[in-house]
Amino acid sequence: MKDGNRTPRDAGQAILVVEDEPMIRMLLEDMLGELGYTVAAEAARIEEALEATKNADFDLAILDADLNGQPALPVADALVTRGTPFVFARATARCPSPIGAGRC
Repeated sequence: MKDGNRTPRDAGQAILVVEDEPMIRMLLEDMLGELGYTVAAEAARIEEALEATKNADFDLAILDADLNGQPALPVADALVTRGTPFVFARATARCPSPIGAGRC
């Protein structure tokens, strides 16, 4: 911490944001920007996210676990293949079965 403000350890890193809800995606982008991160790419659908894993330059990704009713596992697989760290985000208490076997 510096002067009471939180600063990310790796400020300036580029992030892929994968979120199907436009308002949540915008909020994430705003928060990340305030923390010093750059949103390198965004995607609302699996196809867009897979394209971003091939063509965008980013250091890590935030994935909505459920994109329009589809698990984001193909995107996670692409990130693993690429060697890029990622986290899953979920807005509801119920996890999709491929990730949490129906429980959180």
